[in-house]
Amino acid sequence: MKLLKCRLLFIGIPLLILAGGTVPGDGGGVQAEVAIPTVTGLDFDKVEFVLWTQHEYHDQLYARAIEQFRKAGLYSRTDGTETHQDKIATLTLALDVTPLDETSPAKFMYKKKLELREEVIPTRNPKVHFSAVTWSLASQEPISTDRVTLEQLKDDLDQMLYQFILAYKMGNPSKNNNKK
Repeated sequence: MKLLKCRLLFIGIPLLILAGGTVPGDGGGVQAEVAIPTVTGLDFDKVEFVLWTQHEYHDQLYARAIEQFRKAGLYSRTDGTETHQDKIATLTLALDVTPLDETSPAKFMYKKKLELREEVIPTRNPKVHFSAVTWSLASQEPISTDRVTLEQLKDDLDQMLYQFILAYKMGNPSKNNNKK
């Protein structure tokens, strides 16, 4: 029973904090800080999606990604395939497969990274503008492998986009009702 209670506290309190609820305590509850995802208020129709991967798989993986964004309801006015004149951010997915060196052409280094890059204007100096990563998900270290299959690339694309879409919907709950 004690183990179950500890697990519930370990899992439940962070979820409660993310939801902006109260944490029970001696004083009847303490208001927790509300975590605001960095994608809150982001108009995804103004986000350009860029995919870096092996040339022979690019078109198939790009179409798969756009379809996931459509199904999740992130694109409501555009289909995400054109470059936006009024883009406000770039979401870049890199599924990078690089030969380790010329002496071992059968060994590859595989890195995966998903980043949202936006123009940032510091409040202390609004004349300064720069590009910065405002949301990121990446593998901790590159993987050394003999090969990377299309199926592995699809799985990694699906997992990484799922994490982004989940974060986006947490920060933009009104998008949850648009499309499933």
